[in-house]
Amino acid sequence: MHMHLYQQCDTILLLGGMGVQQCGRPSHREIDSHDWQHKRPLPPTFQHGSLLMASCWSERYRLLRQNRLSDSERLQCVNGDWYNSLGKPGLNGLTCEGCVQVGARGYAAYDERNEQELYFFNRMALSIYTELGMIKELDVHAMHKYCLQPSSDGNMTVQASSACPPRLLSQVTGRAGPEARLFKLLPLAEDDEQCLSTKGSTSGLMHVNCNATDAAQHLVPAELPTDMWDLHIEADERTQDLHKPFSSYCGTSGALSSLDFGQLFAGDTGNSQTACKFAPLIQFGEFVDTGIVRSKTTTNWKDWHHLLAENSVECESGEALTAFKLDAAKSIYKYECSKIGGLGACFDYYSAQVEIASFSQSISHWAKSIRMMPVSCGQNAILGGFHFEFSEGGKWGRVRYQCCKAGGAPVSFDPRGQLPELVGSYDGIYCPSSRDEQSGRVSFEGGSDRTLSFQRKSGKWCLNSECSEVTNSASPVGMTGAAFEVVNVSDFDGEFLGQMPKEKNKALSLALRMKPPRRPAQPPMPELEEFKAQQPKYAAECLNYENLWKDVTETFKDEEDEEVQRTSKLEADPSTKDQELDSYHPCEVAKTAGGIFGQWGGGDGSTAPENMMYADWNDCMQGDIERDLASAQLDYHSALTDFIMDLVGETMGAVCDVIPDVMIAPFGAGVALNPSEICTGINDLLGAAQNFAGPASGFHFASLRHPSPEEGYAACNPMQIGFARAFCDIHCVRDAVIRGDRSIIRNLEMATKKTNNNLKALVKWSVDASHTDIGWIGEKLDYMHAINTGYMKDIHDAWVNVQFCFPDLVTLQSRAGEEGRLSERNGITPYLLAGCLFKAYIRCLFENGWIQHSEELLQGTKKATDSMFAELAGYAQAASFDELSKITAKGALEEFLKSADFSPKANATAAASLLGRLDVLHQTLQRAGRGRDKGEMMSRQVAQTVRHLQRQASFHLRTLGVYRQESNASSQAARGKASKASKALARERHQVLMSLDHIWWQLRTKLDSYLDVAEDEVKAFQGSLVELKSYLDCKKGFSDLAAGYAQSMSALGRSHRHLRATWRQGTNLLGELASVLADTEAFQGFVIEQGCESELVKQTLQQLQSGIFGMAFLLHRFRAAKLPDPDTSALKQSTKRIQEAYAAATAKCH
Repeated sequence: MHMHLYQQCDTILLLGGMGVQQCGRPSHREIDSHDWQHKRPLPPTFQHGSLLMASCWSERYRLLRQNRLSDSERLQCVNGDWYNSLGKPGLNGLTCEGCVQVGARGYAAYDERNEQELYFFNRMALSIYTELGMIKELDVHAMHKYCLQPSSDGNMTVQASSACPPRLLSQVTGRAGPEARLFKLLPLAEDDEQCLSTKGSTSGLMHVNCNATDAAQHLVPAELPTDMWDLHIEADERTQDLHKPFSSYCGTSGALSSLDFGQLFAGDTGNSQTACKFAPLIQFGEFVDTGIVRSKTTTNWKDWHHLLAENSVECESGEALTAFKLDAAKSIYKYECSKIGGLGACFDYYSAQVEIASFSQSISHWAKSIRMMPVSCGQNAILGGFHFEFSEGGKWGRVRYQCCKAGGAPVSFDPRGQLPELVGSYDGIYCPSSRDEQSGRVSFEGGSDRTLSFQRKSGKWCLNSECSEVTNSASPVGMTGAAFEVVNVSDFDGEFLGQMPKEKNKALSLALRMKPPRRPAQPPMPELEEFKAQQPKYAAECLNYENLWKDVTETFKDEEDEEVQRTSKLEADPSTKDQELDSYHPCEVAKTAGGIFGQWGGGDGSTAPENMMYADWNDCMQGDIERDLASAQLDYHSALTDFIMDLVGETMGAVCDVIPDVMIAPFGAGVALNPSEICTGINDLLGAAQNFAGPASGFHFASLRHPSPEEGYAACNPMQIGFARAFCDIHCVRDAVIRGDRSIIRNLEMATKKTNNNLKALVKWSVDASHTDIGWIGEKLDYMHAINTGYMKDIHDAWVNVQFCFPDLVTLQSRAGEEGRLSERNGITPYLLAGCLFKAYIRCLFENGWIQHSEELLQGTKKATDSMFAELAGYAQAASFDELSKITAKGALEEFLKSADFSPKANATAAASLLGRLDVLHQTLQRAGRGRDKGEMMSRQVAQTVRHLQRQASFHLRTLGVYRQESNASSQAARGKASKASKALARERHQVLMSLDHIWWQLRTKLDSYLDVAEDEVKAFQGSLVELKSYLDCKKGFSDLAAGYAQSMSALGRSHRHLRATWRQGTNLLGELASVLADTEAFQGFVIEQGCESELVKQTLQQLQSGIFGMAFLLHRFRAAKLPDPDTSALKQSTKRIQEAYAAATAKCH
């Protein structure tokens, strides 16, 4: 597996990089991969008779014992000296001769450019495929490889297979860019080679006859993954997806990209918008309950909006939704999140915000609304989750959902070895086998009994029957004339940066072959802890208020300053759930307080619920009122009955008292009757009846009154319940305050702790990064020292030649003085001296025949001068930021320009002279501009450019408003003229000029105001660059840098707002100006009064040009600030009106 990854990385580098900059090397190897176990450190001393075995590096060299090949050599210690098997001291008679690389003609050119890999890679068969298998399958062997291969209709396609044979050959072509390749189909046909080609404006690939000049066949390997993704989408038929009422499933290699809420929650059976898109599925997930309860058998859905809002559906990072279903048995929705390969960044989106008239459970109220909330991620994106949001007050709902980019599959470029038919018969590494005794030349042997040796009779190097030109070279490296080429064996590093010809026969070559130390990768940025505030949790008894404190809806402004309404669920502290409260706890008292709702109180006789709410308490109090009213009515009727009975008794008493006695004595003796007593007795009987029985008796009224107090005793007491509920509320308020304070303290502690941890991690990362950079700088210094040593060796060799030309320093200075006419005026004598010495040295080389090809020298001089001229502009700018450097640079430039120009017919001496003068100028400007920070130079350059533009704008704006002087002068001239008509005309012209003058000055004020704001913006920008430089120099902290950045951003925003306002006001003023000029026919008046050469017309046109220049300057600032172009239609219309008015007024002047 690891070896395959390294091969993949090297292949990608050979294909152009495709984003890969460097391939890591193995950090370990198998224990039996190399014969290294016998190696061990040598002791510092050896005893007499000790033996040592010596050998050469077998991968690059062979050991020759005199003229014969040997695997190793035995060295023996004899009396403090080492002797070899030849009886010679040390390693005398033993040599390690290097192997050589033989390739077909043209290989040396690749070797010269350090691109040997391309020679072999152009013959390497490739297998290109994507791996979309599941993790369980990849554990053993990948079974889902999708191979890139041709189809019968001329297109390329991807086809699933357990293995992908090599189908392509990637070759470099000189007719394409360095990153493009020509991909040929295998097997190769002699007369009908097929190559991959793009389809122009459409996606996909096809195969056509190879044509190296066809740009469509020059494919960039980095774009092949995108093309294969398009091929996967084309081949994906989505036949395994299932979308039915209340459920949706995606088959293999797919994930949900859109959802239809009408289908999933209302059970719609029509055209569903739920869809799946192709995605490289790695591992199926498990179904998870959402908490959304829904009965499939009924259309009513109670509390549906709270269920959707409180149970969001979210997948973990790297996962996406692949199924969403309603479990009919459990009446609950479930979802499945699966791992997707190559999943990109995820972003939040919102559906349309839909008006919801009612949140009731009837399907007629909610189905239409949720059908209008489609969730769609578009092309190349899949769904990572969704969350329903609503507002009961605002009567709206919407869906916030997350879309994740899924636009790629892992593509493998698998090399499968070189094609035998493209491998040359001579290719390979040849190692020394023997040495010719007479000539001392080494013979080399390769595979298949191939021998590379020198034929003394013919004077040629021959590989079997193929020979080179006649040569006296002691080595076959660099020989010519043969069908093959020989170079030294070198490393294949796959790095093509800064390709330069290899140095030959120079002391510097060894140093330049050293690889410059690469800057090591910075230590990974620490993963900072994120702080998320924890919401307080409350006592369970304080949330037991039915739906009153189930959730809370808040309206606030988010990070984008947009008003957001969000409903959050209040949670109870787990420690208070199912906890028995003390009997004296106010909420326990309120919970147990109760009674009945009696019929005398207007109730139905039922028992009051436990933990009575405020509506029940109100019913309880209303019952007391009703019972008091019923008792009062009974008391009234009882009193009224007593009053009537008393009235009847008194009335009968009075009647009885006036009834006379009656005597009955028919025979003189009889009976005396007393009617009054009988009446009184009847009256007393009626009173007794009232007291003891009957509907008017007191007993009767007492029996009616007794159930009411009895019911009042059993009924709920509003005073008791009200006070208990009030004390419970007060307890919950205090509980919320205490818990809220403690939650704030915990959040502050957690935020402080995470902030400190993040600071520690950042400081550690900064220190580690500094250590890494310091180590790299040390390695770079060592590398520079080695390079400088090589250069000094070359300089030493050159100085030997100079000493040959000029034996003593006096002669040297004399010749140099004759060449350059040295002067001390500019203070740069060492540089002039160097230039003159260079010219004298070049002349000496020509005179002594060391330089024979003057054309090569001129070409080298041209390259050097081009390089110097490319740097001079930057040095000149750097030297122009202060007066002293500017004077020095100016003097050097004048001195250079005074010298004679380079004639087309000049010889090499003249070229050397010009190069010397140019080098003097180059060194002077470089020294004058030295020591300036790039940030400071950029800041000053930007500031100078902006100020130049603003000075130019201000200069043009100075012409605005000159009508005031002209108006005053015209008024004075008009007073001296006689005619009333002319005076009226003068007054009218004066009014027009005053109106124009007023508009001009308004326009100039607006533009000047913006220029002041823009100047502040430039100063803020300079200040931020200064802060940045101070931060990079470790002179200031990050807080100062952030403050400077914030200040510059504030100035930038203020400048942009002022720019928009100035554009709007300037457009309006120019429109008003056009109206004045057109409506008052001002141009015609000026022409009538002053003729076709009217100065007022000229001044008006000049001011118009200045005003339009000012608006053009504002438009330039819009574009420089990357702001959208403002509306220019009004400005164009105003300009057109002014042009038409001017054309009409001057029509007769032509």
